[in-house]
Amino acid sequence: MVCGDLFGLPSKYWKAPFRYNADSSAVHDAKGEMILDVRGYGYLTGKGSLGLPDALACKIQDELGEGLAKLINASWPNIKAQT
Repeated sequence: MVCGDLFGLPSKYWKAPFRYNADSSAVHDAKGEMILDVRGYGYLTGKGSLGLPDALACKIQDELGEGLAKLINASWPNIKAQT
């Protein structure tokens, strides 16, 4: 799949580069607009699900958010022209 096909419409609304904000658990664009809410803490810590310790669940959620921001940046069309 060509990046333009994947991100053609979203690139009209959001501007690269994208960054993960651990305080809000969200990925934001260069203008500060939230583009992605990273969720999972409740499942990671909850009874009847994984039941992980709080610190480990936070670390996993933050690593996921960081990774998603990096993947979006790597795939975003014309990112070098926008940064």
